[in-house]
Amino acid sequence: MSSRIQIHRTQLSERVIGLSFEGRLDIHSLEAFREVFNTEFECSNYNIILDLSEVSFIISTYVGLILSFQKSVKKNNGNLCLAGLSTEVGSIFELMGITDLIGIYGSMELAMESYKD
Repeated sequence: MSSRIQIHRTQLSERVIGLSFEGRLDIHSLEAFREVFNTEFECSNYNIILDLSEVSFIISTYVGLILSFQKSVKKNNGNLCLAGLSTEVGSIFELMGITDLIGIYGSMELAMESYKD
């Protein structure tokens, strides 16, 4: 079965990349999700905001991947944060107890503020 997500990449500033996802983050989308991060890492892009405002469903596997990707960006002096989580998606992060481990912002604009010096 093909991926059920659409991924949009935006250069938000000289050093920050925005990755917006639309649809369902389920088992069928997993490879596309991994691939987009591998591409950014190959280009040495380690400051990333994930816009999940248009994500209607997420499985816990993605939470683990996001934490793994966060570890990679931190090793390279970068930052990974989340923006625009719906109540349903946000509750998955809360249930897994990681809301204190990664920056979570109400919007892309608020997330961008965290990158300002």
